[in-house]
This record gives sequence, structure tokens and C-alpha cells, in this order.
Amino acid sequence: MADIIGKKDLSVLIKESWGFFAKRWVILFQISLFVWIPAVMILPLVSFLWTSYNSLKTNTELLFSVKVILAGGILTLTVFGILALVLLMDKLMKVTIMDKLWEKPEEKYYLELIKLTKEVWPKMGALCNAQLLVWVIVFAGCLLLFAPGVLFLIWFSFVPYEVILKGKTGKDALSSSKKIVRQDLAKFVGNMLVMIGILVFINIGLTGFFKLIFSKSTTLLAFGELAATIISNVLSLWLTVFHFGLYKELGKRV
Repeated sequence: MADIIGKKDLSVLIKESWGFFAKRWVILFQISLFVWIPAVMILPLVSFLWTSYNSLKTNTELLFSVKVILAGGILTLTVFGILALVLLMDKLMKVTIMDKLWEKPEEKYYLELIKLTKEVWPKMGALCNAQLLVWVIVFAGCLLLFAPGVLFLIWFSFVPYEVILKGKTGKDALSSSKKIVRQDLAKFVGNMLVMIGILVFINIGLTGFFKLIFSKSTTLLAFGELAATIISNVLSLWLTVFHFGLYKELGKRV
């Protein structure tokens, strides 16, 4: 395969990202569980509040009440706010760990989640601001002709890394991410599309296989769905590692 990124071609980058993931997947999944379990635990409360809100709407006298509309808006913003914070904390912790261990995948590492949380938390504000700016720009681009939104999403895909690893903020993070990607936009897009295509193919093959095996019994059908969920999460995390590796390689050239 022709040289795709500097001195490393796509096959080498895929192999490198898988090698890292295969050795560090336990740490990465520990972070996922640590971040997402608390969020899942509050879902019953959110469900209760949402049900209560919907019951108010059924009363025609309250249908256009300012209080009801305001309550719905606050509840919606709260749900999306919690989800955004969880996603960003997940990204913050994983990027920090990947950067620490990327050049030394064989080294033993004991993950201290509380210590890691305290270490990365000061960067949360800058990451929230930069990522919110990205979301607004991408959303606005999608409203225009859709294509600009996709282009902005590609340009600014490295923003979290620039904030977390280089301490950049706001427009500086967006500008540096765009600069890294634009130096060879075609190769960046090509690498991501090929990798995504490979993972989609693997996902369809494996999930189809397990669902076929377990579909013969209604009792076992849930195991097929569970296997499909696990496979999707594993491949999604591998894509995250691949994307980080792509950033490390392209970043060397800027």
C-alpha cells in the first residue's frame, strides 16, 4: 500500500492502533464504566421527571402555561447537559491516558480513576467551551447546505486533542485542528473512511453471526443482542484509538 501518512501507511496505522487497543482495552473500558455508570443511575429520576412533565401537558388548561413550557425546556437542557458532560469527561480521561501510554504500550500501568479525574478536571472548562463552539459551528453549517457542516466536523475533529494535550482554548484549538487536517485533507478523509468501512464490515459480519446463532431460541435471543452491543462498543473504541493515532501522526507534520 502506498505511503498514506508521512512514513506510515494505513495498514501500519491500523495495526498500531489495534496493538495499543489490544493491550490497553481494560483501562479504556474501566474509564467508560466509571464515567457512564453514574449517568445511567440517574436515568430513573429523569424518566420520573419526564413522565410528570408529560402528565401536566395532558391538562388542556396547562397546555400553554409558561411554567409547563419552561419546565420542559429546563428538563431537556438538563438531560442534554448531563449527556454532554459525560461524553466530554469520557473523552478527557481517555485522551489523557492514551497520550501517556501511546509510546509505551508494554509498560504496566495501574489506573487510579479518582486521581485521574482530579488531574483532568481543570481542563474540563476549556474543553466544554471549545467543543460547544464546534457544535454550534457544525450545526450552523448543516443548516446552510449540510456539506459545510460535514466539512467543519472534519476540520475540527482534532479540537479535543489540542485542548487536552496542548492546552489551547477556543478559536486557537479550532484553528490548529483545521491546520493539521487541511495539510492533507484527502488522506485524512481517506484513512477515516477506509477504517470506518472496515469496522462496519466486521460489525455486520460478527453481529449477524451471533444473532443467527442465538435467534433459534427466544430465550437466547437476548444473548445475541448483548453480543452485538459488546461488539459495537469494542469496534467504536478501536475507532477512537485509530483516530487518536491519526492525530499523533498528522500532528508531527505541523
